[in-house]
Amino acid sequence: DCTGISSNDLSKRHWFVPHALSYLDHPAVVSLGPLAVQTLEGRFLVNFLEYTSLLEHKVVNRSAEVIAHGMLLVPLPRQTRLDALKLYTDEGYHSYFSAIAAVQVADVLGLPLGARSNRRINNLVALVEGLPLEMQPIAHFAVGFVCETVITKEFLKFTEGVLVEPIYRVLRDHLEDEWIHGRYFASLFRYVWPRLSDAEQVFTAALLSKVILECFTIDADWLSRSLLDIGVKHDDVFEIVASRSSMASTQDRARRGASATVHALTRANFFGNRRFVDDFREKGLIS
Repeated sequence: DCTGISSNDLSKRHWFVPHALSYLDHPAVVSLGPLAVQTLEGRFLVNFLEYTSLLEHKVVNRSAEVIAHGMLLVPLPRQTRLDALKLYTDEGYHSYFSAIAAVQVADVLGLPLGARSNRRINNLVALVEGLPLEMQPIAHFAVGFVCETVITKEFLKFTEGVLVEPIYRVLRDHLEDEWIHGRYFASLFRYVWPRLSDAEQVFTAALLSKVILECFTIDADWLSRSLLDIGVKHDDVFEIVASRSSMASTQDRARRGASATVHALTRANFFGNRRFVDDFREKGLIS
């Protein structure tokens, strides 16, 4: 329950992990004082929780459906398909408690909730829906694989004692489940990948690099609005957003944040094909 969070709690802890939000250290933000920084953290948390709720039921659970109902190009073991139904149930609950937490935190901060829409989610959904129908099931799986493996249990090391306790518990419970889900998707990718045809592998590889980059592209519009709302001047907002929305910045976040995804690809011998190595290197995802 996040409704009981007090100003005393926030004087000692944070709404979100500060080091994950590099713009909090910008002089234009720091100069506005602790309350402005705290408000920006809270805004990010509400946006993150709403994003998580949408991600689980619009992206990850679509991938789970494809697996559970045998819609992939590769026949799957019965237990794997049953496990996908369990994952579907878990993700539905994650979506629910993320939405509840977003409402509670927004009420505490006096913030409006979003329009139940998110740029990244919209882009990921549109990416799949723009593909030929026969390739959409493997595309849903590929997107789910990336989204679940870029979430890492290592993040928990930085949250305990840093976040206000109710938020820490929400993220801890979620991330512990996501770690299990990530292992499921990584294992399934190792099973599916060598059973795809050469053409299917080429298609999937091209999609994977696009999805990874999308997962680490910031929502420039949201960040601009949030900075302006707490009083950051327009010129400073432009500088902050431009530096963090450049391709180089996106690639840097992706290299650091998608290490578990790249590890899963390596274990599946994805990089045994020089063409895929060159593509990931050209996009700045591996060195």
